[in-house]
Amino acid sequence: MKVPHPMPRLLRSAIAWLALSCGFAAQTHAASKNPQALLAQHTCTACHAQDQKIVGPSFNDIAKKYPGKAAYLEGKIKLGGTGVWGNLSMPPQSAPDEDIRTIAAWLANGMK
Repeated sequence: MKVPHPMPRLLRSAIAWLALSCGFAAQTHAASKNPQALLAQHTCTACHAQDQKIVGPSFNDIAKKYPGKAAYLEGKIKLGGTGVWGNLSMPPQSAPDEDIRTIAAWLANGMK
């Protein structure tokens, strides 16, 4: 005689799904810490490239101009601005603060 498992099958499935989802969320969160992935995710690369000017300056040029100035870069990313690199303006960015902080620190640290 087979004894039924004390946990119903639906509950076991829900727990398994939750465990897998948490693992996926952890991987997604870990990937979001990669500054280059964040640049693509938040479409920074529509106006900026690694080593050449598109609409805005290259990431290389930004890193050279603002070494160690993560707080300044974070503010410029959040609030946008005009006149630092020419007459075109950069609109304020609505990325999460943590992502902006990661990108700014990466740039201020020479993209390391």
